[in-house]
Amino acid sequence: MTKLNCFWLKQGKAFSKVTRAMLFLLLLIPQFSAVAQAEENSLIIQNLSTDELIAQAIKIKSSDIEFSQNIIKELKSRRYNMTWQQQDQYQYLVAYEQIILGNYQQAIDLSGANKDSRNINYRLRAYNNILFLNVLIGQYSAAADNIKPISTQLKAKQIDTDTLIKTYTTLAYFYNQLHDPQQALEYVEHILVNDNMHITDREQCFLGVQHIYALQGLNKLLSNVSIIDQYYNICSKINERLIADEIVATHAFSLLEINKPEQAIQLLQENYQNVIDQNYPQNYLRFNSYLAKAHLQLNNVSKANEFADKTLTLADEYPNHPTLMIVNKVKYEVAKFNKDNQAEFTSLQNKIKLQHELALETKDKSLALNSLRYDLDELEGELLGYQTRINNELKQEKINIANNSVFANFLISNRLIQLILAGFIIWLIRSVFINLKLKKQIISNLVIDKATDCLHRHAFLLQAEQLLEHAKKNGKPYSLAIMNIDNLREVNEIQGNDRTDRLINLMLNIHKNIFDQNTLVGRLGGDEFVFLLKDSSIKRAIELCEQYRLETNFLDTKQICYQFDVTASFGISDTEISGYSMMNLLSDTEQALKQAKDECKNCTCGFEGRPRQEVDALASSCT
Repeated sequence: MTKLNCFWLKQGKAFSKVTRAMLFLLLLIPQFSAVAQAEENSLIIQNLSTDELIAQAIKIKSSDIEFSQNIIKELKSRRYNMTWQQQDQYQYLVAYEQIILGNYQQAIDLSGANKDSRNINYRLRAYNNILFLNVLIGQYSAAADNIKPISTQLKAKQIDTDTLIKTYTTLAYFYNQLHDPQQALEYVEHILVNDNMHITDREQCFLGVQHIYALQGLNKLLSNVSIIDQYYNICSKINERLIADEIVATHAFSLLEINKPEQAIQLLQENYQNVIDQNYPQNYLRFNSYLAKAHLQLNNVSKANEFADKTLTLADEYPNHPTLMIVNKVKYEVAKFNKDNQAEFTSLQNKIKLQHELALETKDKSLALNSLRYDLDELEGELLGYQTRINNELKQEKINIANNSVFANFLISNRLIQLILAGFIIWLIRSVFINLKLKKQIISNLVIDKATDCLHRHAFLLQAEQLLEHAKKNGKPYSLAIMNIDNLREVNEIQGNDRTDRLINLMLNIHKNIFDQNTLVGRLGGDEFVFLLKDSSIKRAIELCEQYRLETNFLDTKQICYQFDVTASFGISDTEISGYSMMNLLSDTEQALKQAKDECKNCTCGFEGRPRQEVDALASSCT
């Protein structure tokens, strides 16, 4: 609008209202396009399933922060309808979002929730993130505390390739920060030499920057320039500009170390605008401090001072950043050149202060690294002691064998004794096997109802109590439904036990087509069966049980003997009404079943712990 207004003033021509309106609309087109795009993204998000949203958010991560945040916002609204697997993935994404936003302590707290995940991959990712974030905030000892759990988790066989790559990349980052580039390089090469790990471009980009740091720490970076170009191109291709700029800065620093300032300046200037556009403070610090050092090496004092001043604009925000040491040295040399004693004194004072802070940080890193090495030494000592005990036991066993050899030879010399001994051993093994089989069968009969393969009452109540205790911590709703087969005794008297058992199994198998596969099923008594429904309110449970009841009414009993009518009654309660105590939930559900049986049978009744009219609206009337 500003350029057009200036144009009108310079030309001095009066545009018609129609012309101005058209130009105004043309200027608004980009804004309308942006709004339309945002609305389109919102519509896409709302139409995707929870699993699709999670997959999309994991794929996007930091490449489109706004879109990623919108997805996480939508996932938050669906949180209470998620499975535990989806909950773990959601927790990981929320923690990652806080990392992107720079809320590191909050991200550590959120990541901690996944340390108890049932999925080994999310447990390992949680420890990775906590390790990474503690390094970011300078808590090196706290970071080192995660190494042993990570090493333990890595022994599992169910870890997917993506998690393995992220873990080794994080470990390489950790050891690079502790100034142990050799250990970092070993973790990097563990991935690179493994042909079974199909590494993506994104993973290769993040691994690459750790590879470059490790080579730099070992003074091998400039002899591997092709690796720098390779990782830079990969990061640029997938639009990870922050990492690409970090690679450029590292390359430039290595050039400065071997006194090649012209090449360093050219490299930094080619990518300088990217750093300005990305607005990432740490890369801004790196680029300006390295440019200041490069110009100082070329004796261009004014340019060196200019870039040093740009770096110092962020000194309050990053007071202990290592690049400030370079800047303080530049300012000191500039002050000496200008014969400014006060500036020379100030820069020297700042340099000493920063050097002291960095020395303390280096001390913390050394302590963390030494503590890890001490743990390894301790483990090696335990291993040596274990091996010594094994050797001593083997020696003692040889002595025992030697002492008993005369007696053993005497016994075995007779063929008859050999046959008797062999027969006795076979009999003993057979007896043990039979006893184990009988014991297993007895235990199974105590837990499982043989006629229906359902849990017996006691076993069901124990497992249900454990599930409810876990659900209480997570705030997940559960419903309990009891089915009573109407007039089963009369059917048994007419049809006999065998046909009655077949009828029970026909009716019980209906639940597999209606209830969730994770539903816990048990037999409370002869004609009563109980179902614990996961993530289900009483409203949902009534709908499912009504469907179950109607299917029993149309059950084809010809496959038993001949067609006859079969009905069932249901009583229902849920944790919102009865709480998470299994005894309270069972008592309320039995009360609801009694109401269904007393009034008319062949109906579904919910426990009247909530308003009666609400239950009547959900359940079919007992008529």
